[in-house]
Amino acid sequence: MFDSVFTKEDVTLVNIEHIPTDTAFLGELFCALGDSGVNVDMICRPTDYSCNSELSFTVDDADLIPTLSVVGGFSEKYKRLTCSFSAGNCKLSVKDSKMADMHSICGLFFKALAKANIDILLVTTDYDEISVLL
Repeated sequence: MFDSVFTKEDVTLVNIEHIPTDTAFLGELFCALGDSGVNVDMICRPTDYSCNSELSFTVDDADLIPTLSVVGGFSEKYKRLTCSFSAGNCKLSVKDSKMADMHSICGLFFKALAKANIDILLVTTDYDEISVLL
């Protein structure tokens, strides 16, 4: 059904709540992580028009210590931040060059996960790819 299916083991989910809603915070955070050698993969930021919001992203489990250091520094600067981390997760991705024209593909993908009783922690998509964190 898909051109390719692949997994990535040992993925940490980072959740940060009460972040400022401005884009400057995101730029500052992701630059600091990059400067620490951390490669951020999946990113999810729900739209919230109040003065504070939340952010979820993934990093390799091997990058947990530098991620904790960076996020800890931000917690000192932004006193309301609360953070949680979940290591040892798996990223499952499906990719198909024709996915943009496959109108029911997301529904079928999620039905298959539900049938297997697989819980999803995070979802990201592209025009030809669906990735879920399990």
